[in-house]
Amino acid sequence: MLEEAKDLAAYQRALHSTCEQELQRLAQYDQWEVRARVGGNKKTDLETLTVLATDRHPVVRANVLSNISISAQTAHNIGGDSISGKDEDWIIRAVYASREDLLPETQLSLFKTSEWYVLLSLVHSASSTSLVLKLLSELPSERTSNLTDRWKEIRDIAENRLSTDHS
Repeated sequence: MLEEAKDLAAYQRALHSTCEQELQRLAQYDQWEVRARVGGNKKTDLETLTVLATDRHPVVRANVLSNISISAQTAHNIGGDSISGKDEDWIIRAVYASREDLLPETQLSLFKTSEWYVLLSLVHSASSTSLVLKLLSELPSERTSNLTDRWKEIRDIAENRLSTDHS
């Protein structure tokens, strides 16, 4: 938790700094909140982002993968296991699925994870293709009984987007 004045100052610098060397130093900070802000800072260099993409904290890794200064392909390259489903922290794939510049083949790969939170991000993503939206609209009704409402929500949003896009 950011409680000390030095931690709050570091947090603010991580948010607003444009100095490559300072961001590199802050990327090694003890507090994950500071490292997460470095990962999301669009002025952070690729080398530092690559290091942060393997950080022990999932929010740090998620911020790197959602950083708008790098392409989805670059995020995919440095995110590796986090995106492919080997990372136990689902938030990584959900954040990545919400990117607006995902390639169609990446969308299909994420669809295949069958994780409802990833599918929910995909259905809301502006980059989702008609094919992915069609697949999402055809999700089985009873994937798992305790998530029936979630699957229905995803199907309904996909159907709505498909009908709106074709109007």
